[in-house]
Amino acid sequence: MVAIGEWKTKPFDQHIPLPLGMWNPFGPADGVPLNVTGPGTMQIGPHKLAILICYEQLLVWPMLQSAWENPTLIVGISNATWTSQTNIPAAQETSLKAWSRLFGIPYVSAIQL
Repeated sequence: MVAIGEWKTKPFDQHIPLPLGMWNPFGPADGVPLNVTGPGTMQIGPHKLAILICYEQLLVWPMLQSAWENPTLIVGISNATWTSQTNIPAAQETSLKAWSRLFGIPYVSAIQL
């Protein structure tokens, strides 16, 4: 994810890409790298965003790492084109709502169907 405009930022890399689909731990290093120690939030103006990209919305580690950095908003983004006929988009939305309630942080989501 990249923010452009008034608040230019460095690219924010996904922490845990979809295993074997985007990240292949046993294959060539030409996919999306695993980034479990990268920053958990992205600062945009006065807001500190906890960004959960696609598959990460269903995982514990990316949200715990982000929550440790005291975000003001949870942002869930995903491309659900290939999963639109499944319950995966609903599960991701439910997970975002649960993280929001658990940590008391509002959330927004953007889903490409």
